[in-house]
Amino acid sequence: LDHNVQRLLDSIQELGIAQNTIVIFTSDNGNWTSLRDNNYPLVGQKGEFKEGGVRTPLFIRWPGHLRPFDVNQITHITDIYPTLSALADVQIPVGIMGRDITQAMSGKLLNSPSAYYFEANYGSFGIVYAGHIFSKKSVFLSSTEEFTFLTMSPALPLRMPQTSRPASIDTAKARKLFKRWESKIRTVPL
Repeated sequence: LDHNVQRLLDSIQELGIAQNTIVIFTSDNGNWTSLRDNNYPLVGQKGEFKEGGVRTPLFIRWPGHLRPFDVNQITHITDIYPTLSALADVQIPVGIMGRDITQAMSGKLLNSPSAYYFEANYGSFGIVYAGHIFSKKSVFLSSTEEFTFLTMSPALPLRMPQTSRPASIDTAKARKLFKRWESKIRTVPL
């Protein structure tokens, strides 16, 4: 992988188009198993709502326009389109999910999200939901669409002391939050 990415970057440079070419490198989230790969130092793997299961690398390269910088703020894959639109100096279409993160690439703080919601379809197991509500320092996870089982542990590192864990929220509140999120984000039900 490293060799082929370097070949691509070298070709862009040799063609003389590096100054006019934005290169993005990202991948899928999490590894499937810790037996073959691991996400160290992150806890969790693919299919879990722990950081090792949801964190994804993202590199954006544009020589002469962007300087190397590490963004240590929460971003999302949906931020790529609005960010590319801003870098290309075109208007971001109304209704696009995501946000322009170019400010973060120059060291400025982004507006913090109020919450993050996760959804995964595990086939015969059903749809699993999880959320982290930042203002209330709350987390929740449902193992079914009915929110019959809620726990904090899948959303948090295992070594986090119990005293610093966010509070769990009740089933009715979690269901209401997800229905509101679904109606806003996914207007056509699956």
